[in-house]
Amino acid sequence: MGRTDLGQVSDLESQVSPMPWALGAFSDCLGAGYDNWVIEVAGQINAFLVMAVSADEAHLLNFAVRPAHQRQGMGSWLLHQAQQCAAQRGAVQILLEVRPSNRPALGLYTCAGFEVLSRRRNYYRGRAPEDALVMCCGLSVEREDAARDPLW
Repeated sequence: MGRTDLGQVSDLESQVSPMPWALGAFSDCLGAGYDNWVIEVAGQINAFLVMAVSADEAHLLNFAVRPAHQRQGMGSWLLHQAQQCAAQRGAVQILLEVRPSNRPALGLYTCAGFEVLSRRRNYYRGRAPEDALVMCCGLSVEREDAARDPLW
């Protein structure tokens, strides 16, 4: 993700999140040097992921796949890249928060090895406050020859 991607990333976030990040939040993540990825097909960003790694822990901060491109392997591929990057940088686990109502994301995270660690009451504010499930996955570095190629 680069500065020229921020408009598309922010627009995508607005399409999928009930409480989207402001464009400035994405800009701040770039400035802080957080790890990030985008999947761009034919000039359109269809997915992105933002992650912070500190000491031995990674935190998935934001992640979205354009609805028309869900269930095509993009989310799985991005999540796999983030897990491998975090492990290579010394993280032993990766954490994230997810809405209990976000069934597609819960399925993706569970398939990727994440487990529910705890619940944060009223974590998501707004018109309809919602708890967050805190999920965690242990990490290990994968062999180069076992890395998955994109499916799209």
